[in-house]
Amino acid sequence: MARINYIEICGKLYPLSFSLMAQKTLAAKHGSIEELQEKITNFDEAGIDALVDFIEILIKQGCAYKNRFERDSIFPESAAIVNGEWIPLEREEIMVGIQFGDLTKIIKEITDAIMKSSDREVVAEIKEEKNANPTQE
Repeated sequence: MARINYIEICGKLYPLSFSLMAQKTLAAKHGSIEELQEKITNFDEAGIDALVDFIEILIKQGCAYKNRFERDSIFPESAAIVNGEWIPLEREEIMVGIQFGDLTKIIKEITDAIMKSSDREVVAEIKEEKNANPTQE
């Protein structure tokens, strides 16, 4: 099951992963996800810093995931890959590369990444049941 979302920044695709490491890092810095979401909705300095933290951590975790578990996968031409490795953006690059008009789309991609992290893959196995009481002729 694909649990990675992508955002495009300055023409390059970056993977997003809301992994346990991302959750732990964000919780240590900002408290609960609900608190973080509340901060992000304010476009003051603290809100922008929280949003950049969120993007930076999800991109780093997405790159780590892709480099560890999907190294041999086919990737788009615009993927942020150098010498066969996904390369995350640094904090300053994120702030320089994202324009205010990009925020709605980026916040949607972050939300989708969070939702994908909570998706569960259910595999059902159908077994033939033997008739416990065969009919007699």
